[in-house]
Amino acid sequence: MIALGGSALSVVDENWKPLRPPSIADQYDVRRIALRADDSVAIRVNASHELAIVDLRGREVTRIEYAVPIVPLSTGAPQPYNSPLAYLVAAPDNSVWFSLIGRPEIYQAR
Repeated sequence: MIALGGSALSVVDENWKPLRPPSIADQYDVRRIALRADDSVAIRVNASHELAIVDLRGREVTRIEYAVPIVPLSTGAPQPYNSPLAYLVAAPDNSVWFSLIGRPEIYQAR
């Protein structure tokens, strides 16, 4: 079982007993996570266009950068679209599928 809070990622057993010390999660957007078949967790990196893959020991093993559209702002130069994830789900092959709030694109990351 994976437990999330605003400041930490924890792995706990069925009785909510921690299986390892919690990992600091302040760099992640914990509103959406996906538990993958290999027991790692996919989670969005705050204010970025990246997903982090975190293993059961709380170590970030990789980051996956995804492309986003460049959108006009009401003032200033166009900027990369940066929003939280609308959803994040894992497939049996360990890929994850997600989309961004306010955008029609559906992403797949491996």
